[in-house]
Amino acid sequence: MKFTNSVIGIYGSKRAINYEYTFAATSITNTNFFMSTRNSEGNSRVIACNWLAIGQ
Repeated sequence: MKFTNSVIGIYGSKRAINYEYTFAATSITNTNFFMSTRNSEGNSRVIACNWLAIGQ
């Protein structure tokens, strides 16, 4: 979905996972964004998450 003006926020949660990873939306535009994950050591991993983007 393309937002006409801008993204107001992207909200998300991890699905059940036994690892301590955080995730954040990066490179946000009105047409796309990327989900970035990191653990305390700085390693990344593909994890399942649910997200909702709100824009105007």
